[in-house]
Amino acid sequence: MKYKEQLLSKLLFSLREVKRKNGVLIKKLGKAWHNKREYYEEFVHSRRKKTKAAHPSSYPIEAHQASQKTVVDHPLIIGKDRLAVYTCVFGNYDDVEEPIIKGRFCDYYIVTDQIVSPKSKWKQIEPKAYPESFDSWHPAIKNRYFKMHPDVLFPDHQYSLYVDGNIKLITDMYPFLVEMKSRRSVFGLFNHPVWNCIWDMTEVLIEQGLVDRDGAVSQLSRYSSEGFPKQWGLFECSFIMREHHHTESKETMDIWWNEYLHGEKRDQICFPYALWKNGMQFTDVCSFGKNWRKCSRLKEKAHNRPHSKVT
Repeated sequence: MKYKEQLLSKLLFSLREVKRKNGVLIKKLGKAWHNKREYYEEFVHSRRKKTKAAHPSSYPIEAHQASQKTVVDHPLIIGKDRLAVYTCVFGNYDDVEEPIIKGRFCDYYIVTDQIVSPKSKWKQIEPKAYPESFDSWHPAIKNRYFKMHPDVLFPDHQYSLYVDGNIKLITDMYPFLVEMKSRRSVFGLFNHPVWNCIWDMTEVLIEQGLVDRDGAVSQLSRYSSEGFPKQWGLFECSFIMREHHHTESKETMDIWWNEYLHGEKRDQICFPYALWKNGMQFTDVCSFGKNWRKCSRLKEKAHNRPHSKVT
């Protein structure tokens, strides 16, 4: 019995020591202990240093994979390079998808006609300037205007990332910006997973009734007469990283918007032309991969209704 009492006494003393030491630790941690986000990031950072590197297939970006560094450690990151991540949802075409994890150096914005919860990770913004005819536009055209004019939305950000409403953000988006900057590009997109030529894609769109045959043929004939080549390359315009105040970016966006507004309402048809028209080659754009749906940082969600022809 005496032995058990001594053992219990030692145990209680040990528990008091642990409690005392933890109290000191809490004081040392200060604000970081109470800030869940910072505490979580520090924990993840320490675990990454201790654990073995993940299989390469779990990293969507080669530069991030090769360095095996967290985003916080990357030398290309400086204070003014905060990334504006945004989406535009009009006409109930998509539901508002909440990001799973917010990046430490990212700001999240949404332009929409839907009601956004005050608890949402997205901050709803009201554009300060847009065309007078905006209210009469089809919801898809409203989306494309802000998709192609990040400089209007974010005058205080140098970089922006547009994502379609059906893309759910699983984790931090900043590694995509790191990759784009490391390649000295002002654009970063995923390649189109099916086609490499706007002529091939347009043929299918005509068969599906998503574009007007005569209008599409006339538009592509004009591109051909100007010298735009077939098999130039094709990007999927669902996920677009940009240095949006750069002259090359703004000029390309102006061409893209003009072609979209006065041509067939399929932005992927005229985006390669806009790049080429502004003197860029396919390889001048930072490619994040062949298919964003296979990227572990992103998840596809279904649209509320199928694609339809926009007039």
